Amino acid sequence: MPWDKPNLSDSLLVCFGALALSQATGTLRDTGILICGDDYRRKTVKVGNLVARTRQIIDAITASRQGRSPPPLVLNRHCAVCDFQPRCRDLAIERDDLGLLTAMTAKERAKCNAKGISTITQLSYGHRPLRRKRTRPDAEHSTKSAGRAATVVKNDHKLKALAIKKNQIHVVGAPSVKLAGIPIFLDVEGLPERDFYHLTGLRYECGGEQVERSFWADGLDDERAIWEKCLRELMAIENAQIVSYGAYESRFLRKMKDRYVLAAAEMEFIDRLIETSINLVGLHLRQGLFPDVFERPQGSGPTPRF
Repeated sequence: MPWDKPNLSDSLLVCFGALALSQATGTLRDTGILICGDDYRRKTVKVGNLVARTRQIIDAITASRQGRSPPPLVLNRHCAVCDFQPRCRDLAIERDDLGLLTAMTAKERAKCNAKGISTITQLSYGHRPLRRKRTRPDAEHSTKSAGRAATVVKNDHKLKALAIKKNQIHVVGAPSVKLAGIPIFLDVEGLPERDFYHLTGLRYECGGEQVERSFWADGLDDERAIWEKCLRELMAIENAQIVSYGAYESRFLRKMKDRYVLAAAEMEFIDRLIETSINLVGLHLRQGLFPDVFERPQGSGPTPRF
């Protein structure tokens, strides 16, 4: 395997290979060997512990192939690497399938089906907007009314279904970005299976000009060097505030803080960066519900609705 940390599916493949060889040889071996990563690390797989589960998977595949009806259509995170992705998406759009709601779990879909809800259109009719609270005219500038914000429901499937049905962007509440310092756009690249970060990039404005900094690591031994250079660059910026497109960068800061010994002032500085950081993707996902690109009619874009 090319990655350093094999998972259960890799071990099941070893067991499947052992079962296939046993049909030809008549002997089922007790163990198999996985060769992992650039260092060719060896991992022993106990075939006997996985035989029952592997046979269950084989039986399920066999039953699916012999069945007269195709298996249920489910769009998931593996679609991006599947050759049949366009076909499945077209079928889901044609059927108005609940699988278009990628954040909906299988358990939640089963609950909807039990209620007789099997399409996006049916689910969208269940959305009921929250009633806005009335405020007195003299309470316009009161701190109590000013602090009131619209309730944001995470993964509101009914509102997402409505966005898909009407091809509209729905924004819950009034999104706000609080920039209390100099915004620093941070981008980090790494190899999760090796737990290794090989690139950090910074972009910010200084004196009316855009400044870009990038720090590269050629190997595992260079990770600490690029982290120290990046940290020095951040500490040299007065009142820096991290802005990122995702939570990956915040996790990077936490890992570097735990992985390498730092001075007390540096630890306090990193804690402040994490606390004041702004995740633009999280902000949009929390308060914005967007119809996916492949769900829009040709030649038309979604209409914002607040």
